[in-house]
Amino acid sequence: MADADRYQQLQLRLALLSFGITLAYLVTVLGTGVGHAAAQWAPQVASARWGQVALVAAALGVAHGALRLPLTLVRGYWLPRRFGLLHQPLRAWLADRLKAALLGGALGLGAVELVYVLVERTALWWLV
Repeated sequence: MADADRYQQLQLRLALLSFGITLAYLVTVLGTGVGHAAAQWAPQVASARWGQVALVAAALGVAHGALRLPLTLVRGYWLPRRFGLLHQPLRAWLADRLKAALLGGALGLGAVELVYVLVERTALWWLV
């Protein structure tokens, strides 16, 4: 039982660190104007509104994923292998993570696009 407790304790600490990194990333994006700069850059690349939203969301999402990649490797691959919970080789694990990122990115992008369509079509919907 000591191993399970230790594993859960390490996972909790890593989850809190991940949350801290995400929070710092969001504060940095908002505080430095990176998000605004990306929004200004997008119309130069894509003329359609949906394309601009997709570019900004993808750029910010990829940057966030790259920032958290080392922690993701530790939480999802190294630690479970160390405790004997994962027997998958690194290459297969990375392939699974890539598939998950692509699927999650597509679903997330669909949600972001939906929110922007709602904001564009019904200007006051967010006040409700």
